[in-house]
Amino acid sequence: MWTKSPSTVVGKTTTSVVLAVLCVSDLLPKFLPPETGSNHLEATDVKHKHVRKIKDTSRFDIDNLQEYCLSILIGTHDLQLCVTDTRKNRVLLLEDFILQGADSPESHLAAIQGVYESHHLLNAAFWQEIKVGFKNRQFSLAPTTLFEESQKELYLQMNAEFAADTEQALVYHHHKGDISTVYAAPNYLVSYLKEKYPNGNLKLYHHCNSILEGLLKYQAPPREKVAYLFIDRFFLHLAVTKEDSLLYFNTFPIRKSDDYVNNLVRVMQAQDMNIKTGKVALLGFIRPQSKHYEFLHKYIPNLGFGHRNKGLKLSYDFDEVGEHQYFDLLTLYLCA
Repeated sequence: MWTKSPSTVVGKTTTSVVLAVLCVSDLLPKFLPPETGSNHLEATDVKHKHVRKIKDTSRFDIDNLQEYCLSILIGTHDLQLCVTDTRKNRVLLLEDFILQGADSPESHLAAIQGVYESHHLLNAAFWQEIKVGFKNRQFSLAPTTLFEESQKELYLQMNAEFAADTEQALVYHHHKGDISTVYAAPNYLVSYLKEKYPNGNLKLYHHCNSILEGLLKYQAPPREKVAYLFIDRFFLHLAVTKEDSLLYFNTFPIRKSDDYVNNLVRVMQAQDMNIKTGKVALLGFIRPQSKHYEFLHKYIPNLGFGHRNKGLKLSYDFDEVGEHQYFDLLTLYLCA
């Protein structure tokens, strides 16, 4: 996670997938920052802040953990979790933490340990499954039909720095789209998670796996091209799909507000999409009718919001969470 970012590598088109880049600067926008949509701001520890907790208290049963999936996304500066009853496709718990002062592997692990020490459910081991997605900048996409497992480190090194002595290269093959993802997982996090969950029900992923699975398998596939802007706290993820095929995916650092529009325009032009009429869907930390939305809508007339998997059930307790928010977290349990 804390490697020096190389120069951006231009994406290489391979069948329907762009072998993209993805070791980029971890910068918070100076203007027009992504909206957290958070409430219940609470300092729970000097190393983290608890910014959201929503629980379906009428349905969550501590004695039924063996029937629930625990999903966790771990980034450099945040940690999110949700609990899903996989029998009923129902979300029972969603929590969001900001990690503070995580500027080295040691301080990052300390911040994560602080969250775990304050959270009894995270320390439980008898879940049906524990699925953890790493939100880092080190991954590459390649066509599954051409993918060679023995070359996974080479695929990764084409687009990101990889330190074999402190990281391991992991692979995920997507359900649809002829896509394989190879990504770097820090050894200190893998070791910590395996120590916490020793029962063999731990599965590891990259953040982009849940995004792409959600877009390609669990969205109604429109016939026309659609550009998806996923506004994360520290990145802009941009995907273009048509039907159930991925045409483009990349991650961009955001230094100023114009970067949102400039990146989108370049990608839409490369994909032969009209900026005035092309369909664009927003996901992530942004609210309707906010100044952030109004800024984007000024340049992108055909702008709307994406939505979570329609088969997913949430009680009224989650009404404050928009359909387009926490898309990645709520989709992670569906990754194989």
